[in-house]
Amino acid sequence: MVGRTAGQVPALQNAPARITAQGRDVVIKTCAAPDIVMSFGPAFEVVNLMTGSQAGDVVECLFHNNGYNRPILTCRSDAGAAFTLWPVQTADLAC
Repeated sequence: MVGRTAGQVPALQNAPARITAQGRDVVIKTCAAPDIVMSFGPAFEVVNLMTGSQAGDVVECLFHNNGYNRPILTCRSDAGAAFTLWPVQTADLAC
């Protein structure tokens, strides 16, 4: 996960994250922030939009893939956080 945090003075964030399935949702876990619970929801004609929340803050992510067909999530929150996630080798999240 690479991006910036929300708040008056945003800070850069660069931390491993793990995405796991939880029923019909996915949960994005990091050691540096609360979990983000996301799901594909009705969004008119936008089929690659995931919506969810992080500690009460609304989060939206566009799910797409790059030229190597690797998945990428580009996200933003209503509070001002913005970050991107892409796969790498499995990282240990021993916080």
